[in-house]
Amino acid sequence: MVRLIDTYKNEGMTRKDNAKATSKQSGDRNLTREIEYLLRRVAELEARESRRKDDEVSLRKSEGRLRALVEHHPITIYLKDLDSRFQIISKQMDSWFGIRENVLGKRCSEIRPGEAETQWETQDAEIRESRATRNWEVTEQRLDGEPIHNLYLKFPVFDYDGALIGTGGAEIDITNRKQAERALHEAYDRLESRVEERTRELTEANTRMREEITERQQAVSALRKNEERYREIFDESPIGIWEEDWSDTKAMLDGLARHGVKDWHKYFARRRDKVMEAYDLCRVVAVNRMAIENYGAPDAETLIADMAAKELSESALDDFCDTILACLADEATFEYEATDVKYDGSTLVIRCSVVILPEHSDDWSRIILNVEDITERKRIEVALSESEARLAGAQRIAQIGNWDWDVTSDTMLWSDETYRICGLEPDEVAADIRVFTDIVHPDDRDWVAWHFDEAREQGGSYGLVFESCAPTVQSAMSTKTA
Repeated sequence: MVRLIDTYKNEGMTRKDNAKATSKQSGDRNLTREIEYLLRRVAELEARESRRKDDEVSLRKSEGRLRALVEHHPITIYLKDLDSRFQIISKQMDSWFGIRENVLGKRCSEIRPGEAETQWETQDAEIRESRATRNWEVTEQRLDGEPIHNLYLKFPVFDYDGALIGTGGAEIDITNRKQAERALHEAYDRLESRVEERTRELTEANTRMREEITERQQAVSALRKNEERYREIFDESPIGIWEEDWSDTKAMLDGLARHGVKDWHKYFARRRDKVMEAYDLCRVVAVNRMAIENYGAPDAETLIADMAAKELSESALDDFCDTILACLADEATFEYEATDVKYDGSTLVIRCSVVILPEHSDDWSRIILNVEDITERKRIEVALSESEARLAGAQRIAQIGNWDWDVTSDTMLWSDETYRICGLEPDEVAADIRVFTDIVHPDDRDWVAWHFDEAREQGGSYGLVFESCAPTVQSAMSTKTA
């Protein structure tokens, strides 16, 4: 800077001599102004150079932080220039494919020549041309031969001025997610198979029960014709049979009717003591072998005596009241289910069918109670209910619903999770095609309706992804028509 000042001093003196300045004082002032101008320019240049150096330092720090973030991030990240050459790449790619070393500045096709690598460069060109982000899933192999499921993401990279400077990409390992999804589907299939098996068992049990009821009705009809034949069937019946005499109970009720009782429901609701009195007047005449086995009693006499002395529970009293009301209404048979206790203390669930034989309908002197042990059937029903609850829980966790469509009646049966996905409550609306199409976004509604019509006419399987008006942004549908 001193030499620069001396130079300008000498030049000033020369200009003064050549121009023949009028005075030495005027020349000194001009020289001073020029020196001051030069000093300001030098200071500006030094400040600009200092800012440039600071910017370079900040840029290096930012680039270092970026490289550190990319290299140590658990997700594979890379940046390429406009010629598809790697500029930055994370260490994760090396642990997956062993290609991180010596790849900077190279294209994919130069690292591992092949059709897939050439396709990557074509994709880079498409990203640069469209300036849009793309993503897709790919199944590949690690260095150890194990399959890996990746989610690929590619995007354009711009500088601060908005100019395109390259492409970026990320590869996310979604193998665990895919395995979890597969495990969930397998669990769902196993659960569905178990539900079908339980349903089949219950259906078979119901079929057997209906067959047994038919057999019982045939036995009751035969009893009218032959008392001895009835006794044989009575003793050897696979269902517990109780023969009872309710004639005293009928006489009591007839007396109440003569004293003006007409509305038996209201009367028994007010006079529970009369219900108990009517029960105490009922007399057990005989029980068969199965009735004894159902309760695990030592013999018929002990069972009859204990039942007569047994204190009736409120629920049992309600069942008896309902039976009396049915008999007063001239119903030929009346059925109910009840829970009792065996002699060993275990629970006994029974289905009781009360029959008034036609020839004794006036005085109720011969009442037949067919008592069936349905403890095992109830256990199966509870197991089925629990299986259905587990299925509903699995659907709720996976956010997967299922539905059945009866194309003949054009009705649908939805699971609770399907209602939730559609933003509805199970009791809010009856499911049908109209309700389903109403939750489809108007832009997709005609398209979805067309596929329903195609399924109705042609059958087959369909998988659709469409926009929904429900709280869920997007819905997927898979349908199989038989």
